[in-house]
Amino acid sequence: MLLRQRNAPRFCTDLCESSERRVQALMMKRDWLGEALDRGNRFAA
Repeated sequence: MLLRQRNAPRFCTDLCESSERRVQALMMKRDWLGEALDRGNRFAA
């Protein structure tokens, strides 16, 4: 019981960190996509 309680916070932080990393990767991908689209629009114009 005590062991499980001690491991719970670390599991929660791992979960939070992985979701944060996923969000950061998504935002980076969106920024890259936006830059690519901007470049495409500049080439088209």
